[in-house]
Amino acid sequence: MKLGRFTISAVLIMLVLAVSCGGGSIDRREMLSLTLQPAFVTPTVEADVQFNATGIFNKPPSPDKVNPMMWVETALDGLHGGTGIAAVDQSGLAHCNRSGTTWITATAMSGALNKFGDPALVRGTAQLNCP
Repeated sequence: MKLGRFTISAVLIMLVLAVSCGGGSIDRREMLSLTLQPAFVTPTVEADVQFNATGIFNKPPSPDKVNPMMWVETALDGLHGGTGIAAVDQSGLAHCNRSGTTWITATAMSGALNKFGDPALVRGTAQLNCP
């Protein structure tokens, strides 16, 4: 099969476009998971707990400290609202409002795009046992 000059040029242009549009995520640093420290804590009465987030990435540095875009009290699944047992501010500082077990969830952007082309999110959840 013989390819003409125009056909070879068209194939090369399509290849360059495919690599530059679809292959960009290979070079991008993406967060694969998010962990919170402490992962499990029972503070003393009236004490606040400072949570910190660490991301695991596909490229160095990994692990690496991250600043999540959102901190909330949640159910165990990290997706549904909590019961008000604790409150957490946007720096990760949690305060117990009453006795019980609850979960603190941090959400950060991963650096990747989801199947709809929107920024993908990564969540990490820690258990907080309020006295």
